[in-house]
Amino acid sequence: MFDQKSTGSERKAFLVAILEDEQAEEEEQEVADDEALNDMIARNEEELELFQRMDLERAAREAMDPSLRHKPRLIQEDELPSWLLRDTEEVEQMAFEENEERLFGLGKRQRKEVDYSEALTEKQWVKALEDGTLEEVEETKKNRKKRKRKDIALLGEETK
Repeated sequence: MFDQKSTGSERKAFLVAILEDEQAEEEEQEVADDEALNDMIARNEEELELFQRMDLERAAREAMDPSLRHKPRLIQEDELPSWLLRDTEEVEQMAFEENEERLFGLGKRQRKEVDYSEALTEKQWVKALEDGTLEEVEETKKNRKKRKRKDIALLGEETK
């Protein structure tokens, strides 16, 4: 546009058009007023009327309590929940891990120690049964076995 053939008035008109476009862009970036916001978010006429009533109620509250005037109408970034501020990938990973834990549990179950061997000989069992000390004798025998297993395990760890 700015070449040897353009006149001063053409240049001036072009510059005015550029400045007007910049002003229009700035106006678009400004926060909308109550009516514009209501028009943007309302899905039908009833909602629009509801939002307008809410604005009137808010204005009445602000008139009674001046401290409310400085509070912004739109939600601020510091009011958002923390999960909304995270990256999409991070939120998806958290959801996947939570779902995976729910589906698959926390891992394999802890193995229980089961001893199927007879702790007592038949003679010892009959004698303990007659004496009425069967449970005590079985318990002491099991404890001896446990101690023996622990000692063997400790010896195995010491040799490593």
